[in-house]
Amino acid sequence: MSQQNQQPNESRAYMLPSLSVLVIVSLLAIYLFAWNPQTETTQHRERPPVPVRIQVVSEEIFVDSIEALGTTFAREAVNITAKKSGIVSKVHFEDGAQVTTGDILVTLHNDEEKAKVLEEQIVLAENRRQLERLLNLKKRQAAARSAIEEQSSSVKESEARLIVAKAQLNELIIRAPFDGVLGTRNVSPGSLISPGTLIATLDDLTVIKVDFSVPETFLSTVSTGQVILAESSAWPAKPFQGEVTNISSRIDPVTRAINIRAEIDNSDEKLRPG
Repeated sequence: MSQQNQQPNESRAYMLPSLSVLVIVSLLAIYLFAWNPQTETTQHRERPPVPVRIQVVSEEIFVDSIEALGTTFAREAVNITAKKSGIVSKVHFEDGAQVTTGDILVTLHNDEEKAKVLEEQIVLAENRRQLERLLNLKKRQAAARSAIEEQSSSVKESEARLIVAKAQLNELIIRAPFDGVLGTRNVSPGSLISPGTLIATLDDLTVIKVDFSVPETFLSTVSTGQVILAESSAWPAKPFQGEVTNISSRIDPVTRAINIRAEIDNSDEKLRPG
């Protein structure tokens, strides 16, 4: 009995020191972990400070940009054609020539018309001479008033016939209606042409018109005088600045878009209609 009672006492005495060592080691591990500088550094890295930037409040202009495809037109453009049928007597221009208003481009065969003008000029000169003679006779009371009136009518008729003859001659001389650049000529001396036959094209390229459409929702933001920038595939690195000159008075009922026209200075003639 006494031996059995002592055995448990010895076991408790052995276990208590072990438990104390375990507790002390555990507390020491927690202490080292809590005060480990590397752990503290890791915590700071996990929560970096929030950066703060200061911006001064200022007014800025916001620009609405509208992109659209447009079609270019010359300031003035016309197809040069003949008013009357005839044979080309002479071509007075070369391909791509610069011309001014009134320059002769093509002359059609006009010998008969020239002769008619000359004939009417001679008749008119004679009628005027006769009228002058009668007026001198009237001063000496030697000419009847009726004769003077009749001769005056003859003069006016001759003047009218001369105007008609000159107009017929001018129809066979084709001139440039405005300053511009001619395209390729389509006729040669000896060609028989008729009204509507294309002789050449003529374009005033000093200003290029650009027509484009925008949705009607932008109507309130578009006005004449606004600046536009146009780009051409022929000059990808060069924007062309222009100005809105007209806003259509109607909206397309199908597309719900409105047509806008702008003009671009083209004195260097880099842009072409089309």
